[in-house]
Amino acid sequence: MRINLFGNLRITCAGRPVTSVNTNRLHSLMAYLILHGDTPLPRERVAFMLWPASNESQARTNLRQLLHHLKRALPVECSSLVTDHFAVHWRQDGSCEVDTIEFQAAIVDASTAQTEKDCARETQSLTTAAQLYTDDLLPALYDDWLIPLREDYRRRISDVLHRLATLLEEQKDYAAAIPCTERLIALDSLNESNHRLLIRLHAANNDRASALRTYHQCMRVLRREMGVEPSPATLELFERILKAGPEASREPTSGTPESAAAQPIAQLQKARALVGRTMEWHQLATVWQFTIEDGPRVAVISGEPGIGKTRLAEELYESCVRQGYAAARSRCYAGQGQVPYAPVAEWLRSDAIRAGWTARSGIVPALRPHHLETSTDRCVVAAPFHVFVAWPHEHLLGRSFQAALTTGAGAATLIDVPSWNFAAEAPSVLDRDVAAGDLLDVTCTWFNSTDDYVLPGPKTTDEMCGLGMIVSPPLGARLPCTAG
Repeated sequence: MRINLFGNLRITCAGRPVTSVNTNRLHSLMAYLILHGDTPLPRERVAFMLWPASNESQARTNLRQLLHHLKRALPVECSSLVTDHFAVHWRQDGSCEVDTIEFQAAIVDASTAQTEKDCARETQSLTTAAQLYTDDLLPALYDDWLIPLREDYRRRISDVLHRLATLLEEQKDYAAAIPCTERLIALDSLNESNHRLLIRLHAANNDRASALRTYHQCMRVLRREMGVEPSPATLELFERILKAGPEASREPTSGTPESAAAQPIAQLQKARALVGRTMEWHQLATVWQFTIEDGPRVAVISGEPGIGKTRLAEELYESCVRQGYAAARSRCYAGQGQVPYAPVAEWLRSDAIRAGWTARSGIVPALRPHHLETSTDRCVVAAPFHVFVAWPHEHLLGRSFQAALTTGAGAATLIDVPSWNFAAEAPSVLDRDVAAGDLLDVTCTWFNSTDDYVLPGPKTTDEMCGLGMIVSPPLGARLPCTAG
């Protein structure tokens, strides 16, 4: 028989689920006995813990009835529950496997291996512990006695994941360390050292874009939850990755993208083996070759859930990046809710797309050292269009952003960010018509806190002022203006 206490309580016997233990009170009793199974427990103690508001006589009666129900609900093969007139005991023996017991044993073995400097064994034991912890301890139960135990197990899995990620980093297995660190952040998103570890792992794994994205996620969490900025150590790591440039996070390639275009399809190599996907991979590689030679194409990967569609698309993305091409990706899940244009916004925020943007002529001046600069760009709209959403864009030195539209009916503010931060780049739903002759004004303010002149450019350390829009009909890369 096997019992899982991480997540909702699950019991299986001979590979078949046991559904007769089906009430929260039975779950509470069974969990309490298992989690305190090292010694027999006095009936008075168990009764008080499960019914603290009842008198002693009533609590003992409740316990007696519940034990009777539990014995009837358990499979006949189960001999772990032992009772007498004075005590109750869940006997820990080989006839019943429990995930919490295995979890603790794996931690003990990892600690022993660390003492003996057996790195391989320690890594394996920590991996086993991480795999056993599938969710918090019985999250559906709210008993007072369970809460401190649940928190203790969360602390233990945090220690396990941090130690495992550190070991994998030392072994240069960055791809395996990254999921561990992501789980660590999910458990404790306010621990800034966890974010720094993930930033460092992404950078070491030649994924500069993910490293920078992790920094911005850390910054948003700290601002939202605690009202503070990232620490100097985190900022120093972020700036070091920025200064390294995208070339430092890319695997060496021979030649430029132009020379890669002339290479055969075989050069589009997979990072990891794709079993049983030879035909599909060749079809994608062929479409990519046509794209290089003849222009844009659209490839749709369809099929049943779980057959590897995402993996195939990820392989194509990574292959393009390794060849030196600018590549961007975005995801859309039903669970994200009804956020308008969220996948489009994520795609537009990617480093690859941002690097291709060019500032409108003259809107961003050369920023003088230790000076506050403001610049306004006006466009007299040449052709009518409908704008669905819009979003502002500045870099690290930005201080404020305003976009206004003046029509025959008067002036209206489209976007107003009095204190610039990257969270302001979320798209705003406008859903309005713009007529020929309307005036579109974009005003940006920057403060150059450095000792050097800062020029406009696509890097985060450069500066930029831009207004992105999704419009209909398509207007091309630049808004058509008769002036401005």
